Amino acid sequence: MSSSERAERVGILSAVLGAALLAPSARAEDIPHNVRSELEVARDLCVKAGGTPGALEGAIVRHGVDGDGVVDWIVDSRRLPCPGRSRAESTMLFVFVRYQDRWLRILLDTVLDWEVGFARGLPSLKLKHPGEECMQPRKGPCWKTFVFDRGVMRHIRTQ
Repeated sequence: MSSSERAERVGILSAVLGAALLAPSARAEDIPHNVRSELEVARDLCVKAGGTPGALEGAIVRHGVDGDGVVDWIVDSRRLPCPGRSRAESTMLFVFVRYQDRWLRILLDTVLDWEVGFARGLPSLKLKHPGEECMQPRKGPCWKTFVFDRGVMRHIRTQ
């Protein structure tokens, strides 16, 4: 097999795996109880914004966040299907990681946007906050980057 064929196969495999990790959960019965509780919060936010909530599972993103090899649970209230809702600038974000034998909520925050990636060679979570939470002289939103290092989530920078 040539190196270009190998690169193409690796690219296809990476795309398939990436899509699988970001796919919403299809089975409601597999959702842990505490994750389901936060889905109810997302439903309530939709109703308060004048919308009609759709399938709660639409607010779920499955992604490995903390680098332990387990696909974690993320609830993003803005992803919930909610026809009639006034446009949501911010979202309630809930992140659950596997800790011992249970799903532990490690984050509850109101953010403008978020990204999962790597920083300083470690798994990271970037959160875009409105300006008033940035504690900087400039106005406007900022990105706060957190890394996961040996089971500990710590803030490393604000931009």
